[in-house]
Amino acid sequence: MSNLAKNQKLELDTFLGEEPYIDPAREQEKFKEIADFIVKGITFDANKEKKRDPHQRFAAVRDAHPKSTGCVEAEFQVVHNLPPDLAHGIFKAGKKYRALIRFSNGNANRRRPDIRPDARGMAIKVFDVDSATIFPEGEDAKNQDFVMINHPVFFVDDPDRYLKLNKQINDNSLLATAFKLLASKFEPVEKILTSRTFKDALEEDAPIGLAVTSKVIASPLQERYWSMSAYRLGEGSDRQAIKFSALPLPEQEIVAIPDRPSSDFLRKTLTNQLKSRGWQFEFKVQPRTSDRMSVENTRDEWPEQQAPFISVATINISPQDVAKLGDEGERRSFSPWHTLPAHRPLGLINRMRAVVYQATAQRRRTLNR
Repeated sequence: MSNLAKNQKLELDTFLGEEPYIDPAREQEKFKEIADFIVKGITFDANKEKKRDPHQRFAAVRDAHPKSTGCVEAEFQVVHNLPPDLAHGIFKAGKKYRALIRFSNGNANRRRPDIRPDARGMAIKVFDVDSATIFPEGEDAKNQDFVMINHPVFFVDDPDRYLKLNKQINDNSLLATAFKLLASKFEPVEKILTSRTFKDALEEDAPIGLAVTSKVIASPLQERYWSMSAYRLGEGSDRQAIKFSALPLPEQEIVAIPDRPSSDFLRKTLTNQLKSRGWQFEFKVQPRTSDRMSVENTRDEWPEQQAPFISVATINISPQDVAKLGDEGERRSFSPWHTLPAHRPLGLINRMRAVVYQATAQRRRTLNR
């Protein structure tokens, strides 16, 4: 069981709409079952990698987003005209922080060519925040993480379906084959989606799963990223539920996909874009404006027309040599629970992530020594 659970940091915030899935003890058992299954897969894959190359430094990789498409240094600067109701946690008007950003591909195969459709990730680590985080683990005791992908919602909101899906796509069934071919050029998507095995396993999650994993991008810098799930902003009676997003500022030089993209062209593109010029993202939060906007259902998007995003910070990436950081992105772990209490993750899927992220990070550290 995670340190979070032992320290009773996962108490429900019913004020913001968190609801129990099952009783707390059984909920933790379910989360541990999911974590154990994923850890087993990481261990199995790491042992295969060590046999292939006994000298590689990072044989054990993340179960999701294992392929880094670049790791960069950045500055996270809070806006000067910050609205008072958003001035919580690290959001202090005009405050500047040093940050690290890891861009990634979501597919479990870290050797998968970048041109293949996939979910893309942006994980931000903000260093040296003013107080201890909920998850005071080692060097991340005073670091705030923001974990995002380039899609506004998550494809599943139920731990049982999440575990079922993970088990089925790791066997040799028709479903496993379908996922390998999903949104690829080798099999019509319609044929996959009408497969009875596929539909039975994914249920209503199929359309979102397809949308999440079907994107081809030209550069990690040119994507918009979302938190997918809800988070808390503030700690007192005025606390509120939010989501967050990072989007590139307009009027920056845009590049296209190369005519003959290499397997790792996203890293090369990122490297070339940052050789002589910087890049900026706008970091925004989306305060919830209606109780109908659930903190539990990660499959539902909060409409921007009803709940507008508000800018709270600018992410400045200066010109740099991307190769300089080396394996820093792989040495680090990024978790929604490396967070101040004022930015606590909300909802069932985030409570599950608390257990899974800690267990997988510990196993990777052990296996990679």
